[in-house]
Amino acid sequence: MTQYLLSVHSVAGEVRDPMTDDELRQFMERVGVLEEEMRSAGAWLFGGALHEPDTADESGADGIRVDTEGRLYVATAMGIQVCDQAGRVQCIIPTPNRRLSNFSFGGEHFDTLFATCGDKVYKRRLKVVGANAWAAPNKPAPPRL
Repeated sequence: MTQYLLSVHSVAGEVRDPMTDDELRQFMERVGVLEEEMRSAGAWLFGGALHEPDTADESGADGIRVDTEGRLYVATAMGIQVCDQAGRVQCIIPTPNRRLSNFSFGGEHFDTLFATCGDKVYKRRLKVVGANAWAAPNKPAPPRL
């Protein structure tokens, strides 16, 4: 299954005027039109927001992976945030040193999460299997809303 990510981001340290209420309304209307076009074409959509530390201006989102059950995993400043199919954060897997740079599924059955954190690599066995681009297409069960 082809996957796309529509992400709205900011550049750390870049100063820009905040959107006016009207600009934000117009932007969200355009996103709504795009989402409806995608739904009409039969695409599944993940919608939601990541958690961010109270002291941060952004989540620090970097690496992104999915598992065979349709959950989205995102490397952030708070750890690996796990989102359900609807885009809601279900849990955050913390890292020992809070310096997460990227991660990947691996191991013999792709049920181990490997995370690079500064000059260290950590691993954690999970009860799920990571989805791989080279594997046969997998259609997870419909999301439970």
